[in-house]
Amino acid sequence: GMEFNPDMMLQVIRNNIKFIEIPVRYLRRVGVSSATGDFKKTFVIGLGMLWLIFKHRLGFIKK
Repeated sequence: GMEFNPDMMLQVIRNNIKFIEIPVRYLRRVGVSSATGDFKKTFVIGLGMLWLIFKHRLGFIKK
C-alpha cells in the first residue's frame, strides 16, 4: 500500500545502508488524485504511515 516507501526508507536507515535521493519531476496531474484528493483517505493513509513508524520504533518490526 501507501506505506511501502516509508517502510523501505526506515529499513535502509535502520540497517545503515547508504542511499541517495534522486529528485523526480512529474507532469501536472490531470484530474483528482485517488489518494490525496479526499481528506478522509489522506488522513487514513497518514495514520497508516505513522503506525508503521511507531511499529519500527517500538521494535515490532526487526532489522
